[in-house]
Amino acid sequence: MLDNPPLFDDETRAELRERLAPATEIRDDGLQLVAAYVAVHRETDALTQVNQVIDAQPSAIAYLMRGDIYSGQKRLTDAGADYQRVIDAKANGEFAMVDTQLARA
Repeated sequence: MLDNPPLFDDETRAELRERLAPATEIRDDGLQLVAAYVAVHRETDALTQVNQVIDAQPSAIAYLMRGDIYSGQKRLTDAGADYQRVIDAKANGEFAMVDTQLARA
């Protein structure tokens, strides 16, 4: 975990979402459930679900969603770590799908 995570403003998060938008068309039941929980303000359930998704198959979209949940809970260090993971994904080749999407951007 980062000791001093960078601050991610709304513009930075919006840019990440825009770059990941094509990837979000992939239907992942686990992530759809996370989005549904967030939509009805069940953040604890959303966090539990997204953690299960990340444990099973990490993805940049899952880390971005978890970062947003943490941010909403004012857990800024945790949110910053997840957002940084998404940003670093292209550099370290961790998430091939994101690497491909960012290369097109």
